[in-house]
Amino acid sequence: MPGTLPPLRLADSWDHEEDMIAEVIRAQAVDGGKLEILEAGCGRAWPFDLSGSSFRLTGVDTDPHALEARIEQGDLAEAIHGDLRTVELDDASFDVVYCAFVLEHVEDADRVMDNFARWLKPGGVAIVRIPDGDSVFGFITKHTPHWVHVLYRRFIVGQPNAGKPGFEPYPTHYHPIVGRRGFHEYCEKLGLEVVDEWGFPFRAHSETLPDKVAVAGAKGLAWMSRGRLESAHQNITFVVRRPATG
Repeated sequence: MPGTLPPLRLADSWDHEEDMIAEVIRAQAVDGGKLEILEAGCGRAWPFDLSGSSFRLTGVDTDPHALEARIEQGDLAEAIHGDLRTVELDDASFDVVYCAFVLEHVEDADRVMDNFARWLKPGGVAIVRIPDGDSVFGFITKHTPHWVHVLYRRFIVGQPNAGKPGFEPYPTHYHPIVGRRGFHEYCEKLGLEVVDEWGFPFRAHSETLPDKVAVAGAKGLAWMSRGRLESAHQNITFVVRRPATG
């Protein structure tokens, strides 16, 4: 089992984080070859500028509405309606697997990580973004019902379609691997190497009074947990590599 984990560095903005991820993906291109990329769980749009890189993008999602939106955009070379735990994809077929804020919605998320390990080519990377289940944010999300998440998105965040077909939020489960330590331990079990990771700050753009109150409340909960919960970040991005040999 991994020992004490080092302090987590933080990305300073969403744009900076997207640039960091795009750089990781571009680095997988060998001699200008075409990258095979799997988007495991389709968002509303492919978020990364990969100018200068040739790539083929395959998308898998259980939500037909999300897939339909992506098909209309035309950025997927192949759209597959299926469950990441059971969908049949060829072993060692992807240079990059990108999975953003999906694992927390899957009861047995370990099966998804098992598949990522199989689907990656030797030397390939999985970029996995999760809300840290060991953070104050994760703790609150785990212990509040789904309808609260929907109302928060609609009336606080201002997303009127929240909870409707094809729109977040989706029900959460928070398997033990959806947390920094659990994720590290499971990657070690699979023989995958966590080569990079960073967090995204809790309420990174906290300029309004409600946000400042929320940040203060998060720090208070972290203090009351005696260090068990993290308040400095809410999300983590992992870059995980399948060994080139072995």
